[in-house]
Amino acid sequence: MSRIRGIFVDDRGRPRKLSPSNLYLHKDGSRRRLIRRRRGPRKPLVPKPIRSLISPADVLTLMNFLCGMGAIMYSIEGGDAFKTALVLILLGIMFDGLDGPVARRFGTPHRFGKWLDSIADATTFCIAPAFMLYNLFKGAGNGGLESTLQYVLTVVASLSISILGILRLGRFSTRGYRFPDFIGLPTPAMAFMAVSFCGLYHWSAEAGMLTGGWEVMASYSVPGILTFGALAMVADVRYKRMRGASMIFLGVLTLVLIASLIAGHFSPHIGLAGCLLGAFGSAAYLLSPLTAGGDGVWGAAKRMEEELEEMELAGELSLDEEENGEMTT
Repeated sequence: MSRIRGIFVDDRGRPRKLSPSNLYLHKDGSRRRLIRRRRGPRKPLVPKPIRSLISPADVLTLMNFLCGMGAIMYSIEGGDAFKTALVLILLGIMFDGLDGPVARRFGTPHRFGKWLDSIADATTFCIAPAFMLYNLFKGAGNGGLESTLQYVLTVVASLSISILGILRLGRFSTRGYRFPDFIGLPTPAMAFMAVSFCGLYHWSAEAGMLTGGWEVMASYSVPGILTFGALAMVADVRYKRMRGASMIFLGVLTLVLIASLIAGHFSPHIGLAGCLLGAFGSAAYLLSPLTAGGDGVWGAAKRMEEELEEMELAGELSLDEEENGEMTT
């Protein structure tokens, strides 16, 4: 009762000037100030000029979006432009990994950064890989029933990457960014896997390694693997968030893959080697929850919610950290 009374009355017995509606009691009795929710109609705010809202982190987010748009256009064009689309998606991953640290370092003048980031991620990591996959495999097959089945699988894989990826981003933007790890496969990891496996198919064909039954098997296996990855994005499975040395390793691996794709213009075997390395790395991360035992698979959301409540009670998570969670989706 003394803690509840302390909300209304100070130590000298005088009433506080804070409204009880502005306060929130934790389970341990500690108080936290929240944003006041006004009742009744609110006066519309005058929109601020766009130039006054753009922060350094937003510039990186927009660069991510531009990479996604460029990847869509180049993948539709096909031919040698397909290689440029692969590189642009990887550059988008680099920009997406940098905007979070830059936002924490320089700050931001607005609070819709996570929504802006989700729009850019949906373009680069969901829609662009779907276009890339569809335009790469839509003409595969030797005609007849085989081509029809392969085309249906390609369409299902492309739609799964785009739709399930957008659903995952929507869930992440509402609450998922508060958790210490990811629920479901992150969309940048999905895009990295799509680039690696599609590039592996592309450069294997250019190196003359896809002949006969190998081409048929690859035209089925690549869309099938990416469909499984798309389902992992919405699965109730725990994926570790990249931090510290693992984040540095991921950045180096992305740079190596970009360099190999560029060098692939001169030697298909170099591009093939880089995509093979990326395919092994992305497949290892896709299956990583299996190595964590029961804590990594099924029911991860409920377990992480319990961990988050324990952190709040222990005072390890402040309100600023909760509201300005890292937006690496």
